Amino acid sequence: MGKRRIVAFLILLALLTACAPAPDPYANDYAQADVSRLEDGVIRVRYTGEGETRVKLQLTKKDGTDYNYDLNTRGDWEQFTLTEGEGEYVLQVLEHVEEDRYRPVFRCELSLELEDPLEPFRQACQFVSFTPESRAAVLAGEVTQGAETGEERAEAVFDYVVESLGYDGEKAETVEPGYLPDVDRVLEEGKGICFDYAAVMAAMLRSQGEPCRLAVGWAGEVYHAWVETPEGEGWRIWDPTFVSANGGDPEILDFVSDGENYRARYYY
Repeated sequence: MGKRRIVAFLILLALLTACAPAPDPYANDYAQADVSRLEDGVIRVRYTGEGETRVKLQLTKKDGTDYNYDLNTRGDWEQFTLTEGEGEYVLQVLEHVEEDRYRPVFRCELSLELEDPLEPFRQACQFVSFTPESRAAVLAGEVTQGAETGEERAEAVFDYVVESLGYDGEKAETVEPGYLPDVDRVLEEGKGICFDYAAVMAAMLRSQGEPCRLAVGWAGEVYHAWVETPEGEGWRIWDPTFVSANGGDPEILDFVSDGENYRARYYY
């Protein structure tokens, strides 16, 4: 190849490289992240790989807690909230290899800035799933009709959940890892476990624009799920499961009214 041809080839290669689209930092052959609503503390993720394996999403705030979720392998979008507050997060999608080993197949970094720190707790997510048309939202509109404050709406929803749901002891004994509450199905069946109670209450409140967080951790020595709503500069605990399952027992009412009895590990 003559010198002129070499120079022309190098120029053409440089032009093609300059015109090539930059790699998408939020997608590869295995996964895709939608960050269009990041300012609300919301992201959507889907697995796009072809592996017949278990897949997990891991969200970690730098110097914070790892949040691990199961991802579907159908390629359907799932929505998640960043609940550890403003800061830098790492998102990873992991494919199962063997036993308890997973390999990262996608990674990106997110920088979260919020106009309202409560906004993530108003949003639907994988654990608190609802739409404006869902049964939970329609019921919440009816139950909170006439309520004028967030506290009144929380009290109305809490009372409804306590009175309309029963504790499902058989489900508690047989539930499998990775279980996700189907809020509308729980309302239809009229029973559930603590995760169901908390998810129903949270979905009903969020559908009305009221912020609340679904907490998972320990109530005394029991691994448990409950709901918290903003109160002053702190959060008020609502435990519909214990109140519903124990028929208003005075000792239980004393227990759930003391926030020192609850230690949350995760917030959703």
